[in-house]
Amino acid sequence: MQNEHGDEYLKVSVTAVPEKGKANKDLINFLSDRLEIAKSCLTLEAGQIDRWKKIMIETRQNLDDKLEGLNDGSDS
Repeated sequence: MQNEHGDEYLKVSVTAVPEKGKANKDLINFLSDRLEIAKSCLTLEAGQIDRWKKIMIETRQNLDDKLEGLNDGSDS
């Protein structure tokens, strides 16, 4: 998906409550599982207490197909 500025983003909903970092941890776990990368490759860079998050993904894997699968709602 893209916003009005052309920035790409994913829309993800988690079930954890947004208290004491539980929802952020749930998001990292979700992305780690779906992208099949270690949690240590994912860093929450911005949005610790905001609905909008900025996540740094550090890996040598090409994640384009997996990210596209998340974007279109499929489980690839």
